[in-house]
Amino acid sequence: MQPAKNIKKPRKAEVNYLPSHPAGETEDSLESNRLELISETKKKNNSRVINEMMSRTFSLRRQEIVGQAPSVADLLERWPALFEPSQICEEFLRISGISLESTFMSQLDRQTPKLLSLFNAKGGAVGQRIRFQMMTLIQDPSASVEKRREVVLRCLIEYMGERQEDLISVHHSRDETEVHAELGSCPLKIYMCHQPDTIGIIIEGQPVVRGVANLSKACCLLFRFTYALDLKYPSKLVHTFEIYQRLFVGLDPMRPKPSSKYANLLTKLS
Repeated sequence: MQPAKNIKKPRKAEVNYLPSHPAGETEDSLESNRLELISETKKKNNSRVINEMMSRTFSLRRQEIVGQAPSVADLLERWPALFEPSQICEEFLRISGISLESTFMSQLDRQTPKLLSLFNAKGGAVGQRIRFQMMTLIQDPSASVEKRREVVLRCLIEYMGERQEDLISVHHSRDETEVHAELGSCPLKIYMCHQPDTIGIIIEGQPVVRGVANLSKACCLLFRFTYALDLKYPSKLVHTFEIYQRLFVGLDPMRPKPSSKYANLLTKLS
C-alpha cells in the first residue's frame, strides 16, 4: 500500500505522520506480520513481542489509517492490539516522539493553581457552572490529585465556552452494556457509569477502551486516540483539545496561529 498522491498533511505536529516502510520490508511482508500480530494478541503475557511487532508494522498501519481512513470497527478487527491502552501510549510516542501521560499530567498539575484562580474569577452563567463543579474541592480541600485533575478538566471545558456533556457522559442508573447501546451513534465520548463504577471510551459508536482508572487518564487516552486514528478534533470541543495539544503536551504551541480563545487563556496564565 503506497500513500496516495493527494495524501493529507499532518494537522497536529506529528513527527512521524506517514513514515516509509523499513528497509527490506514490503507491503506484503508487513501484511504477513500483521496477521502474525493478530495471533500474538491472543496469547497471555506477550506484551514485549506485541510491542516489537507493532513497531515493525507501524508504517503499514499509518499508510492504511491516513490513506484509507478506515472505520474504527474495521481497525478493531485488523489491528486489535492498537486499542490496548499500553499500545495507544506507544503509538502516540511513535507518532509524536513524546511520552504523553507524564507530560500531560505534569503540565496539568503545574497549571492547576492559576487555572483555579481563573475559574474562581469567572462570572455569569459559565462561572456558576464552574463553581458548581468546584464545590468538590471546596468541601474537601484535601481531595486526591486525581479528583483535583478531574475538577480542573471539567471546569476547563466550560471556561473555554464548550460543554462538558459533549465530552463526558455520566450514567448513574445504567450498566455498561446499556450505556454502550445508548451511545452507539456517538462519534467520540468518555462515559462514566456506576453499575459497577467504570470509565470507558466510545469512538464511532464502538467501545474501544473499558476500565480506565480515572477521568484525567481517560482524557489523556482519548487525546492519544485522535493521533493514533488520525481523527479530527470534535467541532464542539476544538478549544478543549487545543489546550490538550498546545498547553499540556507542548505540540506546535504557536503554529499554526492559535485560536483567539487559546491565546487569551495563555495571556492570563502567563
